[in-house]
Amino acid sequence: TAEQEMKDIDNRLDEVMAALPAMLSIGENLSVQPVTLPLYLSTPLAFKAVYLLTAYDELVRRILLASHVGLIDNNAKGQWLDEGAAILRRLFGLSQRYKFSGASRGDFAAKNARAEQAREMYAPFGEIPQDILEGVRRSKFAPALATASNSPADVDDREDSFDEAMTLGQSDHEQPGSESEE
Repeated sequence: TAEQEMKDIDNRLDEVMAALPAMLSIGENLSVQPVTLPLYLSTPLAFKAVYLLTAYDELVRRILLASHVGLIDNNAKGQWLDEGAAILRRLFGLSQRYKFSGASRGDFAAKNARAEQAREMYAPFGEIPQDILEGVRRSKFAPALATASNSPADVDDREDSFDEAMTLGQSDHEQPGSESEE
């Protein structure tokens, strides 16, 4: 998962930082003038992406500090920075692959033109799994389905997570339509 990959880099950095002599204390590498930006996010997954971005920011500061105090060389610094950046590029690149089709589950049930257009739009990713079309498998961050029969107790054990959706080589969680509702 993207979060776990970032934690793995952080853990490796912890091991490097542990090589500091016990009598030497180094503070945190903080920005003198941090940038503050307003965020207007409308989904839980967008917030989780921001959490990952801030984790990378902290990781970058720690890597730069480790390099500054001579615990890692410039080559290692560059590799670790690139490794963390690649995680973020994969995450944001993944989200760019899927565009809103405008089709609802009802359109797919009716097999109308909007559903056919969505199938064509998502054809490069394979067939949309039936359990997604039926609303059985959904993101745990998706809004509740707008039906009278659903209650908060109706939770599917097979729900996907942000972590699972961000892994490389995913097949089930990468399918289109798993998080869009009308």
